Amino acid sequence: MRKLMFLMGAVALLFTTSCIKGPVVGGNSSTEYVGKLVVADATTGEVTYTDNEAKLTLAIPNVMEPKMDIIFSGVKFAELMPIKLNLAMLGIPFTTTVSEDGASINYIFDKENIIPDSFDEQYLINRLWGSVGKRIEISFTMINAKRNSKVTFTYE
Repeated sequence: MRKLMFLMGAVALLFTTSCIKGPVVGGNSSTEYVGKLVVADATTGEVTYTDNEAKLTLAIPNVMEPKMDIIFSGVKFAELMPIKLNLAMLGIPFTTTVSEDGASINYIFDKENIIPDSFDEQYLINRLWGSVGKRIEISFTMINAKRNSKVTFTYE
């Protein structure tokens, strides 16, 4: 029963994301969203950077496996930061839930200690969590000697 629910969820995500944008090739699905990105100090909550046109790509490389790739494009941690980073968190496991009204499927994830693809330990993401459904909210914290940031992307 659980495998059937997962398969139905994966197929639903495949159809919902492929109908919006992005190709479906070889059993995978990818969609880009433009939403709001807010970066704040993880301790004080003081906002250090905001982008109302932030890009986020969500992909499920294999619809038969409950893992997604999450790619934040053009992230800055402060207004004066000279470069923007593309942070790709690959193979993030997720679970599915059905909304209270039964109209949509939500993909929920919460993972710790992720090093984004093509980066090293100085960019360790302490925690990545969120949900993808009709509304998308994805957050991560990066707390180390150089950064004390909480990053949140929302799409409605």
